[in-house]
Amino acid sequence: MGTIKNFEDLEIWKLARGIVNLIYSDFRSCKDYTYKNQISGAGISVMNNTPKVFAGEVMLNSASFLISQRDLWER
Repeated sequence: MGTIKNFEDLEIWKLARGIVNLIYSDFRSCKDYTYKNQISGAGISVMNNTPKVFAGEVMLNSASFLISQRDLWER
């Protein structure tokens, strides 16, 4: 396995993209638009969050959140 330089090289991102494509094709004729949007949104969420994890933003945001919660607790 080579060095991963971009989130698009991650297998999980490729799988998520494939799932999103399947969701769009499978739900194309679905008339329950709320359900359709919820399902497609969940698939897109995985795709969108993968680059954030790859870039380390999630860990930074989690740490910032915990620090802010500690600060509130100490007040």
